[in-house]
Amino acid sequence: MSFVTSCPKRIEKVNLEYKILYMRKNKLRWLNQWDILNNKISKKIAANLCDNERSANIVAYGINVLINDIEKGIILVTTFMTMGLISMFVKAFIIIAMLRMWMGGSHRKTMLTCVLQSYAEFMSVYLISRIIDYTIQIHIVVTLIICLIDLLYCPVILSKRGKYKKKKLYLFKCIALMNILILSITCFYVGNNLKILILSCEIIQIIDVILAKITKPKGEQL
Repeated sequence: MSFVTSCPKRIEKVNLEYKILYMRKNKLRWLNQWDILNNKISKKIAANLCDNERSANIVAYGINVLINDIEKGIILVTTFMTMGLISMFVKAFIIIAMLRMWMGGSHRKTMLTCVLQSYAEFMSVYLISRIIDYTIQIHIVVTLIICLIDLLYCPVILSKRGKYKKKKLYLFKCIALMNILILSITCFYVGNNLKILILSCEIIQIIDVILAKITKPKGEQL
């Protein structure tokens, strides 16, 4: 079975043109040149791989996501390596990925703002980890808050991804809670620095979900 024929139907509705139209209407168009270039590269590659426009749009979307992720990863790794914080970044990335993958979070419309947000989040994790001290009381409070956030508002659903069935939503909530439990238990078996880093990542994830709720366009629901 080919990649195109095995894609969910909701992905078939994806078309990169809406993104380009948004960029052209944006007054600060120069900020979007990065996205426009990636879209053009994705569509060019997809056009060479696919026979029809419908298939090309599906493949182009996947290629575009892959290119964006690779570029963002290279920029962040290079930046934090230069700052001497690569170890912190790798650990924080794994912890946040465990949470964000199932809880969701806020998203930006352009590649530039996405990279800046990611950098700000990881730097915030670093700064928080330098400020707070680990105590069992803080551990319990942060764990309870992030569990409550997960139960009330997660997973954060993007309108372009369509609506998930209730079973899938509950599955995401449960997996997120399981990962929170794993991180919470881990805190009892690791050094103080990693304990603080885990709590810092959980605090940032809480803020990110709340930010997603506040900034979500009218008509979209969490």
